[in-house]
Amino acid sequence: MGRRLPPLPAIEAFLFAARSPSFRAAAQQLALSPSAFSRRLQTLEAFTGVPLFERSAPPTLTAAGRQYYQAVAQRLDEILSATEALRRIPENQRLLVMSPQSLAMNWLMPRLSDFIEQNPDVDVDIVIGRDLNMLRAGKADIALANITHDFTGLPTDPLTLLEGVAVSPRVLAAGRPPPSSLAELSEYRLLGLQHPADFWARWLDRAGYHGPSLGDPTRYETWGVMYEAAASGFGLTIAVSALANRYLRDGRLRPCFDISIQYGGYQIAYASKSTQRRSDVGRLSAWLANEMLQSRDEYYALIGRPASAEGDRTCVGRA
Repeated sequence: MGRRLPPLPAIEAFLFAARSPSFRAAAQQLALSPSAFSRRLQTLEAFTGVPLFERSAPPTLTAAGRQYYQAVAQRLDEILSATEALRRIPENQRLLVMSPQSLAMNWLMPRLSDFIEQNPDVDVDIVIGRDLNMLRAGKADIALANITHDFTGLPTDPLTLLEGVAVSPRVLAAGRPPPSSLAELSEYRLLGLQHPADFWARWLDRAGYHGPSLGDPTRYETWGVMYEAAASGFGLTIAVSALANRYLRDGRLRPCFDISIQYGGYQIAYASKSTQRRSDVGRLSAWLANEMLQSRDEYYALIGRPASAEGDRTCVGRA
């Protein structure tokens, strides 16, 4: 007797496709490439012998597809919920937190011992990475991610918006003093990042720079290496709240002039809604938000700007 049930991954792909604005969005939720996702749908259509989707933009269910969806959706949701309940991680086991390297090294890890001391029943592991498909694939529970990422299918909470100020050491290489105005920037070497490539361009645009072209900055792979290079006198860079606080705190980097610009931000992303509801995840998320709030206020104090009621929601440039 031939198989009477289609492959479960194919039905899962069908369910996600029916509920998503596009096949690409559905593939991302399942941590699949578009081609792999398409093959799963093709497998189901070959098994049933009927087309289930109109290949339009956005794709829509055929009449047969709508009938099939109404018949299987609730039952598949029940299977997924039951499976999720079996896989739920006990709260005394590891909590996997994914973070970009610079945020982990410069901000998260120096503070994490305080959280562990306050929550001895929670065992936190840090996973270095940026790819949110690691969440979708179950390789991390939560992620700290830049707000520019694609969070399709992932529950999120805001963490913070960041600000940035141009900085240098008290004295640069060869004993040169730092600039005292935006107009002098063209006389100095700028230090930036490989990603994002427009690290300086965005800041200059928001700061209102209208001088000559500054050329391409010297680029570094991580924030930490860039800040070390700046602190060693190699050039000017942008100190971003939280990531650069310790360099401002110890005086290795100082604001060149009184302009602080909103500069991106971070969100907390969760592997699933059930993960978001876990007690250990909730405690960590609340702690992260409070620590980031304190870091933002410290940044304001270090650059000499009073914290406002709007906090990091306000885009401010002070000339």
